[in-house]
Amino acid sequence: MSIQLKLVEQWIRFANRNENEKNIFEIRDDFSRAFKRYSAHPHVKTNAKDHFSPDGTWFSPNNHVARHVILYFHGGGMCFGSEQTHSHLVSQIAHQCQMRLFFLRYHLSPEFQFPRALEDALKAYDYLISSGYDPKDISLAADSSGALLALGLCQILKKEKAIMPNVICLMAPATSSHICFQDDIYSDWSKKENILNITKLRRYANAYLGKHDPMDPLCSPVYANLSQFPPIFSIIGDKDILIESARQLHLMACTYGIKNHLLIQPNVFHGHYLWFNAIPEAKFAVDQLCNFICQNAFFSK
Repeated sequence: MSIQLKLVEQWIRFANRNENEKNIFEIRDDFSRAFKRYSAHPHVKTNAKDHFSPDGTWFSPNNHVARHVILYFHGGGMCFGSEQTHSHLVSQIAHQCQMRLFFLRYHLSPEFQFPRALEDALKAYDYLISSGYDPKDISLAADSSGALLALGLCQILKKEKAIMPNVICLMAPATSSHICFQDDIYSDWSKKENILNITKLRRYANAYLGKHDPMDPLCSPVYANLSQFPPIFSIIGDKDILIESARQLHLMACTYGIKNHLLIQPNVFHGHYLWFNAIPEAKFAVDQLCNFICQNAFFSK
């Protein structure tokens, strides 16, 4: 465990000490303020206006491979997060992969509940197809709760008998809205050093789902039939409360014969990848995600 990782973890715990007392809108504002000082990669251009697309932002490296594109779904419990909080991360991914990246600004909960964000994800995918991208040249990437959209989108595409994207690459993925209501799974997690706790998970899940069934595979992909899915890559820390659902997804993918890889990082907390420019373990996570995207995009045809 690097000293940088330990220091950031201690700082986050101090900064979030009263977070359970705050409402979602206050948490949303805090999250935005925490990352607004980070800027996009200097060799990546951003463009949120000059395109006819769903609400979102293009991140375009100066020298990118024209035919490949990444569709990115950000995390934040389906309740917060934006290009302001993620521009430093996604621009780095775009730069390392040398691919354009479309960052979807989906509708957040609790103002817009399930399935609005998933509908936004489908519109974004259809937009890329209509813009001339071949589905096999589209890579899906997501962090945390954004994984629900990436995996849910592929379920919809399968049902519609549409062509799947190239890969699904996930960092600290949330793969089940239902699992956070299972007390037996989290009985000992309060003793561990976690940034994300069960109280927060349940608050975000309730805000996202409303009265919808949390066992619906579209919001709990671990219950989905994953046959015909593209290769799945996941990386998560062993101190991340979402690790059990990530393991479930890995086992389900194996059951359905899907090429998938689950990489577990030791001593890593949830969301560490947002500090990739300061924490070696976070840089490793981003590097692994980018390597998987590039290997499958450029060398697996």
